[in-house]
Amino acid sequence: MEEIWTACYTNVFDQLICLSKQTITQTKRLTLPTLLCFLATICVALSTVDLNNPAAGINADVIKRIEQKYNAPTAKRLNDWTLLIKENQSATAEQKLERVNNFFNDTSRIQYTPDTILWNKYDYWASPVEFLLKGAGDCEDYAIAKFFTLLALGVPQDKLKITYVYMTQKMDGGSKDQAHMVLGYYKTSDATPLILDNAYPTIESASERTDLRPVLAFNGLTLWDSRQRKNGARSPQDVKPWVEMNNRTLSLLEVL
Repeated sequence: MEEIWTACYTNVFDQLICLSKQTITQTKRLTLPTLLCFLATICVALSTVDLNNPAAGINADVIKRIEQKYNAPTAKRLNDWTLLIKENQSATAEQKLERVNNFFNDTSRIQYTPDTILWNKYDYWASPVEFLLKGAGDCEDYAIAKFFTLLALGVPQDKLKITYVYMTQKMDGGSKDQAHMVLGYYKTSDATPLILDNAYPTIESASERTDLRPVLAFNGLTLWDSRQRKNGARSPQDVKPWVEMNNRTLSLLEVL
């Protein structure tokens, strides 16, 4: 298990980009090539956006407008997020991980809700702002929000990988694999990661999470795949999904 998590995979853009126009359907029905393509696209896009602080544009005036347009609880979620980032810059890495994980896993703040119910779409990757405005989302929204928040707290990007996994769930008479997404933190490049998971209350080493089987991992630097070994690169102009997500965030801040 540890070898799977710590293997140094190379990026796989060359053979994947030709698939970029395929439609992403329900997560549990994704084929590996389609998922690889989608994540490769996101991976390149990450390098084109400002990752320093996704909450930087949320000031007191914006919070006030959020309260007027939405409600007080929604404004509080956004305000608490900005405070989380502001007040924990000098915390240790372990403290940052724990506080960010607890913040987003708090069910009094955010409720797990499938995309089909929340967005009326099979698959929708929300920005952290959209996620907090809704106060709801599914597994990739939690992983993405934790990723960006930890970046804003100064955690190096090469220590973080958003990871697509299969999660084994026990059922009567057996078990099944459920597509899932988590965030991995690598203290060193060859370390077994710590796993931040919305479906699990505490941060655990991947070696303890025997219910997870990693398939893909990505950040803004590259994408790792347990089967591909091809190198390649694409121009940021060819990227759509992650850029569109960030554009939605900017649009939201402009109209709030």
